Amino acid sequence: MKFKRFFLCLPLLALLLAGCGSDNNEAETTPLVVAGSSIAENAEVDPGEVTSVTLTFSEDIIVVNPSHSALIDDDGSRRSPLEAGTVEGRTWTFPVALDYDKHYTLSVTGTSVKAKGSGVFVKPYSLKFSTQPYKAPDPSASEIDPLVNPNATAMARKVHDFLKSTYGKQILSGAMANVNNNNDFAGWIEKMSGKYPAITFYDLIHLPESGQNWIDYSDITPAKSQWDANGLVGYGWHWRVPKTEGSPEADYEATVSFDIAQALTPGTWQNKVVEEDVRKVAEILKKLQDNNIAVLWRPLHEAAGDYQWGAWFWWGAQGPEMTKKLWIWLYDKLTNQYGLNNLIWVWTVQLSREGKLAPMSDLQGAYPGDEYVDIVGPDVYNQNHDASPEYYAAVHSLVKGRKIVAMPECGMLPNPEASITGGAPWSYVMLWYTYDQHKQGSAADGFGNTPQYIKEWMNSPYIITRDKMPNLR
Repeated sequence: MKFKRFFLCLPLLALLLAGCGSDNNEAETTPLVVAGSSIAENAEVDPGEVTSVTLTFSEDIIVVNPSHSALIDDDGSRRSPLEAGTVEGRTWTFPVALDYDKHYTLSVTGTSVKAKGSGVFVKPYSLKFSTQPYKAPDPSASEIDPLVNPNATAMARKVHDFLKSTYGKQILSGAMANVNNNNDFAGWIEKMSGKYPAITFYDLIHLPESGQNWIDYSDITPAKSQWDANGLVGYGWHWRVPKTEGSPEADYEATVSFDIAQALTPGTWQNKVVEEDVRKVAEILKKLQDNNIAVLWRPLHEAAGDYQWGAWFWWGAQGPEMTKKLWIWLYDKLTNQYGLNNLIWVWTVQLSREGKLAPMSDLQGAYPGDEYVDIVGPDVYNQNHDASPEYYAAVHSLVKGRKIVAMPECGMLPNPEASITGGAPWSYVMLWYTYDQHKQGSAADGFGNTPQYIKEWMNSPYIITRDKMPNLR
Protein backbone atom coordinates (compact mmCIF):
# COMPACT_ATOMS: atom_id res chain seq x y z
CA MET A 1 0.00 0.00 0.00
CA LYS A 2 2.83 2.35 0.79
CA PHE A 3 4.32 1.76 -2.63
CA LYS A 4 0.95 2.34 -4.27
CA ARG A 5 0.53 5.61 -2.38
CA PHE A 6 4.04 6.63 -3.43
CA PHE A 7 3.42 5.96 -7.09
CA LEU A 8 0.03 7.68 -6.95
CA CYS A 9 1.71 10.79 -5.52
CA LEU A 10 4.34 10.93 -8.23
CA PRO A 11 2.04 12.46 -10.93
CA LEU A 12 0.80 15.05 -8.43
CA LEU A 13 4.37 15.90 -7.40
CA ALA A 14 5.37 16.24 -11.04
CA LEU A 15 2.47 18.62 -11.66
CA LEU A 16 3.43 20.71 -8.65
CA LEU A 17 7.06 20.89 -9.71
CA ALA A 18 6.07 21.75 -13.26
CA GLY A 19 3.77 24.44 -11.93
CA CYS A 20 6.52 25.93 -9.77
CA GLY A 21 8.95 25.83 -12.69
CA SER A 22 6.44 27.53 -14.94
CA ASP A 23 5.92 30.36 -12.42
CA ASN A 24 9.66 30.96 -12.06
CA ASN A 25 10.20 30.91 -15.83
CA GLU A 26 7.35 33.39 -16.39
CA ALA A 27 8.79 35.77 -13.78
CA GLU A 28 12.19 35.68 -15.42
CA THR A 29 10.99 36.20 -18.99
CA THR A 30 8.25 38.79 -18.63
CA PRO A 31 8.47 40.36 -22.07
CA LEU A 32 9.57 43.96 -22.55
CA VAL A 33 7.21 45.55 -25.04
CA VAL A 34 6.58 48.95 -26.61
CA ALA A 35 3.43 50.16 -24.91
CA GLY A 36 2.94 53.41 -26.81
CA SER A 37 4.31 55.91 -29.31
CA SER A 38 4.10 59.66 -29.86
CA ILE A 39 2.95 58.80 -33.41
CA ALA A 40 -0.17 56.67 -33.72
CA GLU A 41 -0.37 53.66 -36.01
CA ASN A 42 -1.30 54.74 -39.57
CA ALA A 43 -1.22 58.43 -38.59
CA GLU A 44 -0.45 61.17 -41.11
CA VAL A 45 1.97 63.72 -39.68
CA ASP A 46 3.54 67.04 -40.73
CA PRO A 47 7.32 66.60 -41.30
CA GLY A 48 7.85 70.25 -40.37
CA GLU A 49 6.44 69.61 -36.91
CA VAL A 50 7.64 66.08 -36.12
CA THR A 51 11.37 66.14 -35.46
CA SER A 52 11.50 63.32 -32.91
CA VAL A 53 9.62 60.20 -31.85
CA THR A 54 9.05 59.03 -28.28
CA LEU A 55 8.44 55.36 -27.53
CA THR A 56 7.05 54.26 -24.16
CA PHE A 57 7.95 50.76 -22.90
CA SER A 58 6.36 48.46 -20.36
CA GLU A 59 9.16 49.13 -17.86
CA ASP A 60 12.36 51.16 -17.42
CA ILE A 61 14.82 50.61 -20.23
CA ILE A 62 18.42 50.83 -21.42
CA VAL A 63 19.12 51.56 -25.08
CA VAL A 64 22.08 49.37 -26.01
CA ASN A 65 22.14 49.18 -29.82
CA PRO A 66 20.03 52.03 -31.21
CA SER A 67 21.39 51.67 -34.74
CA HIS A 68 20.02 48.13 -34.94
CA SER A 69 16.62 49.78 -35.26
CA ALA A 70 15.68 52.12 -38.09
CA LEU A 71 13.19 54.38 -39.81
CA ILE A 72 12.60 52.95 -43.27
CA ASP A 73 10.95 54.46 -46.33
CA ASP A 74 8.32 52.08 -47.60
CA ASP A 75 9.81 52.36 -51.06
CA GLY A 76 13.11 51.21 -49.57
CA SER A 77 15.03 54.25 -50.82
CA ARG A 78 16.32 55.18 -47.38
CA ARG A 79 17.06 53.33 -44.16
CA SER A 80 17.93 55.69 -41.31
CA PRO A 81 19.36 53.97 -38.20
CA LEU A 82 17.96 55.33 -34.97
CA GLU A 83 20.11 57.42 -32.63
CA ALA A 84 20.60 56.97 -28.89
CA GLY A 85 18.61 60.12 -28.21
CA THR A 86 17.32 60.54 -24.66
CA VAL A 87 16.16 57.83 -22.27
CA GLU A 88 14.04 58.72 -19.24
CA GLY A 89 12.64 55.80 -17.30
CA ARG A 90 10.32 53.97 -19.66
CA THR A 91 10.65 56.41 -22.57
CA TRP A 92 13.10 56.65 -25.44
CA THR A 93 13.10 59.84 -27.54
CA PHE A 94 15.20 59.99 -30.70
CA PRO A 95 15.43 62.51 -33.57
CA VAL A 96 13.97 61.80 -37.00
CA ALA A 97 14.17 63.61 -40.34
CA LEU A 98 10.99 63.08 -42.32
CA ASP A 99 10.27 63.91 -45.94
CA TYR A 100 6.92 65.00 -47.28
CA ASP A 101 4.44 62.61 -48.90
CA LYS A 102 6.14 59.41 -47.74
CA HIS A 103 5.12 56.16 -46.07
CA TYR A 104 7.38 55.03 -43.22
CA THR A 105 7.94 51.99 -41.07
CA LEU A 106 9.58 52.46 -37.69
CA SER A 107 11.27 49.13 -36.93
CA VAL A 108 12.60 48.36 -33.44
CA THR A 109 14.56 45.12 -33.35
CA GLY A 110 14.91 42.76 -30.43
CA THR A 111 18.56 43.67 -29.88
CA SER A 112 18.31 47.44 -29.54
CA VAL A 113 16.61 47.93 -26.14
CA LYS A 114 16.48 45.93 -22.94
CA ALA A 115 14.75 46.17 -19.58
CA LYS A 116 16.80 47.98 -16.96
CA GLY A 117 16.07 45.54 -14.16
CA SER A 118 16.00 42.12 -15.78
CA GLY A 119 18.10 42.67 -18.89
CA VAL A 120 15.35 41.13 -21.03
CA PHE A 121 15.43 42.47 -24.62
CA VAL A 122 12.45 44.14 -26.19
CA LYS A 123 9.93 42.27 -28.26
CA PRO A 124 10.36 43.40 -31.90
CA TYR A 125 8.05 46.27 -32.75
CA SER A 126 7.01 48.09 -35.90
CA LEU A 127 4.91 51.18 -36.54
CA LYS A 128 3.57 52.35 -39.88
CA PHE A 129 2.72 55.98 -40.56
CA SER A 130 2.83 58.53 -43.36
CA THR A 131 3.62 62.21 -43.89
CA GLN A 132 1.51 64.94 -45.41
CA PRO A 133 2.00 66.11 -48.99
CA TYR A 134 4.24 69.14 -49.28
CA LYS A 135 2.41 72.44 -48.96
CA ALA A 136 4.52 75.38 -50.04
CA PRO A 137 5.02 78.05 -47.37
CA ASP A 138 3.56 81.41 -48.28
CA PRO A 139 6.11 84.16 -47.53
CA SER A 140 3.27 86.65 -47.12
CA ALA A 141 1.52 84.48 -44.53
CA SER A 142 3.68 85.77 -41.68
CA GLU A 143 5.30 89.09 -40.96
CA ILE A 144 9.06 89.33 -41.52
CA ASP A 145 10.95 90.63 -38.49
CA PRO A 146 12.57 94.06 -38.75
CA LEU A 147 16.36 94.24 -38.84
CA VAL A 148 17.91 93.00 -35.62
CA ASN A 149 20.01 96.15 -35.20
CA PRO A 150 17.63 98.83 -33.86
CA ASN A 151 20.09 101.49 -35.07
CA ALA A 152 20.25 100.13 -38.63
CA THR A 153 20.89 102.84 -41.20
CA ALA A 154 18.04 104.11 -43.32
CA MET A 155 19.74 102.52 -46.32
CA ALA A 156 20.00 99.10 -44.66
CA ARG A 157 16.30 99.29 -43.81
CA LYS A 158 15.54 100.32 -47.41
CA VAL A 159 17.40 97.31 -48.80
CA HIS A 160 15.69 94.99 -46.34
CA ASP A 161 12.28 96.43 -47.22
CA PHE A 162 13.03 95.93 -50.90
CA LEU A 163 13.95 92.30 -50.29
CA LYS A 164 10.69 91.86 -48.40
CA SER A 165 8.72 93.41 -51.27
CA THR A 166 10.11 90.94 -53.83
CA TYR A 167 10.16 87.91 -51.54
CA GLY A 168 7.94 85.13 -52.83
CA LYS A 169 7.44 86.84 -56.19
CA GLN A 170 10.86 86.98 -57.83
CA ILE A 171 14.45 85.92 -57.13
CA LEU A 172 17.36 88.36 -57.14
CA SER A 173 20.32 87.10 -59.17
CA GLY A 174 23.68 87.07 -57.44
CA ALA A 175 27.28 86.34 -58.34
CA MET A 176 30.34 85.76 -56.23
CA ALA A 177 33.43 87.83 -56.98
CA ASN A 178 36.63 86.15 -57.91
CA VAL A 179 38.47 86.34 -54.57
CA ASN A 180 40.81 89.09 -55.76
CA ASN A 181 38.21 91.76 -54.92
CA ASN A 182 36.74 92.37 -58.35
CA ASN A 183 33.63 91.94 -60.51
CA ASP A 184 35.21 89.63 -63.05
CA PHE A 185 32.82 86.72 -62.55
CA ALA A 186 29.76 88.98 -62.63
CA GLY A 187 31.10 90.40 -65.88
CA TRP A 188 31.48 86.88 -67.27
CA ILE A 189 27.82 86.14 -66.42
CA GLU A 190 26.81 89.33 -68.23
CA LYS A 191 28.83 88.22 -71.24
CA MET A 192 27.06 84.84 -71.25
CA SER A 193 23.55 86.17 -70.67
CA GLY A 194 23.42 89.83 -71.60
CA LYS A 195 22.33 90.62 -68.05
CA TYR A 196 24.32 91.75 -65.00
CA PRO A 197 23.60 90.19 -61.56
CA ALA A 198 21.48 92.22 -59.15
CA ILE A 199 23.84 91.41 -56.26
CA THR A 200 27.61 91.00 -56.25
CA PHE A 201 29.33 89.35 -53.30
CA TYR A 202 32.92 89.75 -52.10
CA ASP A 203 35.08 87.66 -49.79
CA LEU A 204 37.63 88.93 -47.25
CA ILE A 205 39.61 85.70 -47.56
CA HIS A 206 42.88 87.57 -48.26
CA LEU A 207 42.59 89.86 -45.23
CA PRO A 208 46.10 88.90 -43.97
CA GLU A 209 47.56 90.10 -47.29
CA SER A 210 45.32 93.16 -47.73
CA GLY A 211 47.32 96.31 -48.33
CA GLN A 212 49.98 94.57 -50.36
CA ASN A 213 50.38 95.52 -53.99
CA TRP A 214 48.20 92.70 -55.36
CA ILE A 215 45.09 93.21 -53.16
CA ASP A 216 43.66 95.95 -50.98
CA TYR A 217 40.20 95.58 -49.46
CA SER A 218 40.19 99.24 -48.48
CA ASP A 219 39.66 99.87 -52.20
CA ILE A 220 35.89 99.50 -52.35
CA THR A 221 35.71 100.46 -56.04
CA PRO A 222 34.22 97.09 -57.15
CA ALA A 223 31.44 97.25 -54.55
CA LYS A 224 30.81 100.96 -55.10
CA SER A 225 30.55 100.56 -58.88
CA GLN A 226 27.90 97.87 -58.32
CA TRP A 227 26.07 100.03 -55.80
CA ASP A 228 26.16 103.12 -58.01
CA ALA A 229 24.59 101.07 -60.81
CA ASN A 230 21.61 100.24 -58.51
CA GLY A 231 22.97 96.81 -57.60
CA LEU A 232 23.19 95.36 -54.10
CA VAL A 233 26.37 94.34 -52.29
CA GLY A 234 27.27 91.41 -50.05
CA TYR A 235 30.43 90.43 -48.16
CA GLY A 236 31.53 87.13 -46.67
CA TRP A 237 34.66 86.10 -44.84
CA HIS A 238 36.77 82.97 -45.10
CA TRP A 239 38.42 83.93 -41.80
CA ARG A 240 42.04 82.80 -41.81
CA VAL A 241 43.84 82.54 -38.48
CA PRO A 242 47.35 81.40 -37.44
CA LYS A 243 47.85 77.72 -36.78
CA THR A 244 50.06 78.52 -33.77
CA GLU A 245 51.04 81.64 -31.86
CA GLY A 246 53.16 83.90 -34.00
CA SER A 247 52.93 81.67 -37.06
CA PRO A 248 53.02 83.55 -40.38
CA GLU A 249 50.78 80.84 -41.87
CA ALA A 250 47.04 81.40 -41.65
CA ASP A 251 44.18 79.16 -42.73
CA TYR A 252 40.42 78.73 -42.32
CA GLU A 253 40.15 74.94 -42.27
CA ALA A 254 39.03 72.92 -39.24
CA THR A 255 42.52 71.44 -38.91
CA VAL A 256 43.81 74.81 -37.67
CA SER A 257 42.51 73.96 -34.15
CA PHE A 258 42.05 77.61 -33.27
CA ASP A 259 40.49 77.68 -29.78
CA ILE A 260 37.35 79.84 -29.75
CA ALA A 261 37.12 79.89 -25.96
CA GLN A 262 40.63 81.31 -25.80
CA ALA A 263 39.83 83.72 -28.63
CA LEU A 264 36.98 85.16 -26.57
CA THR A 265 39.16 85.48 -23.45
CA PRO A 266 40.86 88.90 -23.18
CA GLY A 267 44.64 88.79 -22.97
CA THR A 268 45.25 85.53 -24.81
CA TRP A 269 47.19 85.43 -28.06
CA GLN A 270 44.11 84.07 -29.81
CA ASN A 271 42.09 87.02 -28.53
CA LYS A 272 44.68 89.46 -29.85
CA VAL A 273 44.40 87.80 -33.26
CA VAL A 274 40.61 88.04 -33.51
CA GLU A 275 40.52 91.57 -32.08
CA GLU A 276 42.99 92.75 -34.71
CA ASP A 277 41.23 90.92 -37.53
CA VAL A 278 37.86 92.37 -36.58
CA ARG A 279 39.39 95.84 -36.37
CA LYS A 280 40.61 95.47 -39.97
CA VAL A 281 37.25 94.18 -41.14
CA ALA A 282 35.45 97.01 -39.35
CA GLU A 283 37.58 99.56 -41.22
CA ILE A 284 36.48 98.09 -44.56
CA LEU A 285 32.82 97.87 -43.59
CA LYS A 286 32.95 101.38 -42.14
CA LYS A 287 34.21 102.72 -45.47
CA LEU A 288 31.18 101.12 -47.12
CA GLN A 289 28.92 102.65 -44.48
CA ASP A 290 30.46 106.08 -45.04
CA ASN A 291 29.52 105.68 -48.71
CA ASN A 292 25.93 104.87 -47.69
CA ILE A 293 26.26 101.27 -48.90
CA ALA A 294 24.22 98.60 -47.12
CA VAL A 295 25.92 95.20 -46.90
CA LEU A 296 24.51 91.68 -46.85
CA TRP A 297 27.02 90.47 -44.26
CA ARG A 298 27.66 86.69 -44.10
CA PRO A 299 30.47 85.66 -41.74
CA LEU A 300 31.08 82.21 -40.18
CA HIS A 301 29.34 80.47 -43.08
CA GLU A 302 28.73 76.71 -43.29
CA ALA A 303 29.84 76.41 -39.67
CA ALA A 304 28.49 72.96 -38.81
CA GLY A 305 29.67 71.28 -41.99
CA ASP A 306 27.88 67.95 -41.67
CA TYR A 307 26.36 67.46 -38.20
CA GLN A 308 27.64 63.88 -38.03
CA TRP A 309 30.79 63.95 -40.15
CA GLY A 310 32.06 67.24 -38.79
CA ALA A 311 32.97 70.80 -39.71
CA TRP A 312 35.37 71.94 -42.40
CA PHE A 313 36.09 75.41 -40.97
CA TRP A 314 37.71 76.26 -37.62
CA TRP A 315 34.74 78.37 -36.51
CA GLY A 316 32.58 75.24 -36.51
CA ALA A 317 35.10 72.62 -35.39
CA GLN A 318 34.31 73.01 -31.67
CA GLY A 319 30.59 72.49 -32.06
CA PRO A 320 27.54 74.72 -32.48
CA GLU A 321 27.59 76.25 -29.00
CA MET A 322 31.04 77.74 -29.53
CA THR A 323 30.11 78.93 -33.02
CA LYS A 324 27.07 80.71 -31.60
CA LYS A 325 29.20 82.39 -28.94
CA LEU A 326 31.61 83.58 -31.63
CA TRP A 327 28.74 84.86 -33.80
CA ILE A 328 27.22 86.82 -30.92
CA TRP A 329 30.65 88.19 -29.96
CA LEU A 330 31.23 89.28 -33.55
CA TYR A 331 27.78 90.87 -33.75
CA ASP A 332 28.46 92.81 -30.55
CA LYS A 333 31.90 93.94 -31.72
CA LEU A 334 30.83 95.19 -35.13
CA THR A 335 27.51 96.64 -34.03
CA ASN A 336 28.16 98.08 -30.60
CA GLN A 337 31.90 98.71 -30.49
CA TYR A 338 32.50 99.77 -34.08
CA GLY A 339 29.07 101.27 -34.76
CA LEU A 340 28.45 99.43 -38.02
CA ASN A 341 24.77 99.88 -38.68
CA ASN A 342 24.82 99.16 -42.41
CA LEU A 343 24.98 95.39 -42.00
CA ILE A 344 22.19 92.93 -42.77
CA TRP A 345 23.22 89.75 -40.96
CA VAL A 346 22.99 86.53 -43.00
CA TRP A 347 23.22 83.12 -41.30
CA THR A 348 24.08 80.06 -43.42
CA VAL A 349 21.93 77.13 -42.30
CA GLN A 350 23.62 73.74 -42.58
CA LEU A 351 21.19 70.99 -43.58
CA SER A 352 23.35 67.85 -43.78
CA ARG A 353 23.63 64.90 -41.41
CA GLU A 354 25.56 62.02 -42.95
CA GLY A 355 24.83 63.52 -46.34
CA LYS A 356 21.05 63.50 -45.77
CA LEU A 357 18.60 66.16 -44.67
CA ALA A 358 19.31 66.79 -40.99
CA PRO A 359 16.58 66.73 -38.33
CA MET A 360 15.22 70.06 -37.15
CA SER A 361 16.89 69.58 -33.77
CA ASP A 362 20.29 69.97 -35.48
CA LEU A 363 19.24 73.20 -37.19
CA GLN A 364 17.78 74.61 -33.99
CA GLY A 365 20.85 73.68 -31.95
CA ALA A 366 23.16 75.55 -34.34
CA TYR A 367 21.03 78.67 -34.88
CA PRO A 368 22.40 81.82 -33.15
CA GLY A 369 18.91 83.17 -32.48
CA ASP A 370 16.37 85.49 -34.07
CA GLU A 371 17.83 88.47 -32.25
CA TYR A 372 21.15 88.14 -34.12
CA VAL A 373 20.05 87.13 -37.64
CA ASP A 374 18.20 88.94 -40.44
CA ILE A 375 18.35 86.49 -43.36
CA VAL A 376 18.80 82.72 -43.35
CA GLY A 377 19.54 80.16 -46.02
CA PRO A 378 21.50 77.07 -47.06
CA ASP A 379 24.38 76.76 -49.49
CA VAL A 380 23.12 74.28 -52.08
CA TYR A 381 25.35 72.29 -54.41
CA ASN A 382 22.99 69.97 -56.27
CA GLN A 383 23.88 67.89 -59.29
CA ASN A 384 20.87 69.30 -61.14
CA HIS A 385 18.68 72.41 -61.37
CA ASP A 386 16.23 71.25 -58.70
CA ALA A 387 14.53 74.04 -56.75
CA SER A 388 15.12 72.11 -53.47
CA PRO A 389 11.73 72.80 -51.84
CA GLU A 390 12.58 70.42 -48.99
CA TYR A 391 15.57 72.62 -48.10
CA TYR A 392 13.50 75.77 -48.28
CA ALA A 393 10.79 74.21 -46.12
CA ALA A 394 13.31 73.18 -43.46
CA VAL A 395 14.83 76.66 -43.20
CA HIS A 396 11.44 78.38 -43.35
CA SER A 397 10.28 76.11 -40.52
CA LEU A 398 13.42 76.85 -38.47
CA VAL A 399 12.64 80.57 -38.36
CA LYS A 400 8.85 80.09 -38.41
CA GLY A 401 8.59 82.33 -41.45
CA ARG A 402 9.91 85.34 -39.53
CA LYS A 403 13.11 85.77 -41.57
CA ILE A 404 13.78 86.11 -45.28
CA VAL A 405 15.05 82.81 -46.73
CA ALA A 406 17.71 82.98 -49.45
CA MET A 407 20.24 80.68 -51.14
CA PRO A 408 23.56 82.35 -50.17
CA GLU A 409 25.60 80.00 -52.39
CA CYS A 410 24.90 77.53 -55.13
CA GLY A 411 26.59 75.59 -57.89
CA MET A 412 23.85 74.50 -60.29
CA LEU A 413 21.33 77.35 -60.58
CA PRO A 414 17.86 76.28 -59.35
CA ASN A 415 14.97 76.42 -61.81
CA PRO A 416 13.44 79.87 -61.16
CA GLU A 417 9.86 79.04 -62.16
CA ALA A 418 9.88 75.83 -60.13
CA SER A 419 11.32 77.78 -57.20
CA ILE A 420 8.64 80.46 -57.15
CA THR A 421 5.66 78.29 -58.06
CA GLY A 422 6.81 75.03 -56.46
CA GLY A 423 7.42 76.02 -52.88
CA ALA A 424 11.01 77.29 -52.80
CA PRO A 425 10.75 81.08 -53.33
CA TRP A 426 14.36 81.96 -52.52
CA SER A 427 14.82 85.70 -51.96
CA TYR A 428 18.11 85.65 -53.82
CA VAL A 429 20.43 83.04 -55.30
CA MET A 430 24.18 83.57 -55.44
CA LEU A 431 26.20 81.59 -57.98
CA TRP A 432 29.64 80.79 -56.60
CA TYR A 433 32.53 81.76 -58.84
CA THR A 434 34.55 79.14 -60.67
CA TYR A 435 37.94 80.77 -60.84
CA ASP A 436 39.12 82.22 -64.14
CA GLN A 437 36.36 81.61 -66.69
CA HIS A 438 36.62 85.26 -67.69
CA LYS A 439 40.31 84.80 -68.53
CA GLN A 440 40.10 81.33 -70.01
CA GLY A 441 37.30 82.18 -72.39
CA SER A 442 35.26 79.27 -71.01
CA ALA A 443 31.79 78.71 -72.42
CA ALA A 444 30.48 77.11 -69.20
CA ASP A 445 31.13 77.46 -65.50
CA GLY A 446 32.68 74.75 -63.35
CA PHE A 447 29.36 73.43 -62.02
CA GLY A 448 27.58 72.46 -65.21
CA ASN A 449 25.58 75.60 -65.90
CA THR A 450 25.74 75.93 -69.67
CA PRO A 451 25.79 79.35 -71.35
CA GLN A 452 22.30 78.65 -72.70
CA TYR A 453 20.97 77.84 -69.23
CA ILE A 454 22.66 80.88 -67.67
CA LYS A 455 21.11 83.04 -70.38
CA GLU A 456 17.65 81.54 -69.85
CA TRP A 457 18.01 81.83 -66.08
CA MET A 458 19.10 85.47 -66.09
CA ASN A 459 16.36 86.39 -68.58
CA SER A 460 13.57 84.55 -66.77
CA PRO A 461 10.62 86.72 -65.70
CA TYR A 462 11.10 85.22 -62.23
CA ILE A 463 14.65 86.61 -61.97
CA ILE A 464 15.63 90.17 -61.06
CA THR A 465 18.81 91.38 -62.75
CA ARG A 466 20.58 94.68 -62.11
CA ASP A 467 18.81 96.48 -64.96
CA LYS A 468 15.49 95.74 -63.22
CA MET A 469 16.64 97.14 -59.87
CA PRO A 470 15.14 100.38 -58.55
CA ASN A 471 17.38 103.23 -57.40
CA LEU A 472 17.45 102.77 -53.64
CA ARG A 473 20.10 105.42 -53.07
